Amino acid sequence: MKQAKLSYNRKRQLADSLKTLMERKSLKKITVQEIADGCGANRYTFYYHFKDIYDLLSWMFQEEALSLVKKSENCLTWQEGFRLFLRWIAENSSVCKCALNDIGQEAIRRMFYQEIKHLMNLFLADAKGDHQVSNEYLAFLGDFYMSALSGILLEWLQRDLNFSEEQLMLFLRPIMDQIKTSIQQAEQAGL
Repeated sequence: MKQAKLSYNRKRQLADSLKTLMERKSLKKITVQEIADGCGANRYTFYYHFKDIYDLLSWMFQEEALSLVKKSENCLTWQEGFRLFLRWIAENSSVCKCALNDIGQEAIRRMFYQEIKHLMNLFLADAKGDHQVSNEYLAFLGDFYMSALSGILLEWLQRDLNFSEEQLMLFLRPIMDQIKTSIQQAEQAGL
């Protein structure tokens, strides 16, 4: 157990070093040596934990998304969970933009989609309540709105967070309320 904690801490240090570098330069120009130097490690330590920089980047995003998922499980509403995610994007916008420029829209969209999926599942379970609708319809509804939301978040990031967090939440409220209406209509239609 102690070894696992040490390993996790070293991975976290490498990820923090990468984030610091991504705030200043393109991912393509960052070297393993720079990442290792940034946290007092060596190249061998880096390669013990990760196969390359993109592997570290993927771990970093997954780990931070997992952290948000754990926090959002304690949230009372989808708004609180989504707000946590918006804040994470805003706080890490330079890192997200660097990744966007170097690994592309689709990779960032997948990362956003994965985080939104958890929040959407929490929302759908609450919105379904006692309504009798199929799991297939709920999955379809979730996929539809997750694709839209991940696309909106990507645009928000690309446009330098052109809406405030509060304004974006205000825009999303009627859309999320529409999901409840869709569930009611699906129940009436026997979906």
